[in-house]
Amino acid sequence: MERKFEIKSATRGAAFTVRVMTRSEYTGMAGLLEDDSTLRVKLIAEEAGSAAANEELIQFFAELLEVDPKRIEIVVGHGGRDKLLSVMDLNKSDLLAKLGL
Repeated sequence: MERKFEIKSATRGAAFTVRVMTRSEYTGMAGLLEDDSTLRVKLIAEEAGSAAANEELIQFFAELLEVDPKRIEIVVGHGGRDKLLSVMDLNKSDLLAKLGL
């Protein structure tokens, strides 16, 4: 079964999955996982589940998507490398465009 990166529409926004890779030289997108269902994101932070990594991830997407960081929430995966992010007040098509997908 083939999976593709998918953004889930919600009543007040959209959600998508990411896998963070820590201890990077820079913060940025690193493509999709091999199954094309999850965005890979490089972070400078030391530990994937740390508060610093979660804040860095939210700040990165806030700047990339041009939204207030308070509009982005880590719904699942605070303590791990795989996370589900929710972005309020941004629809699926706008989110895809801003992510360049």
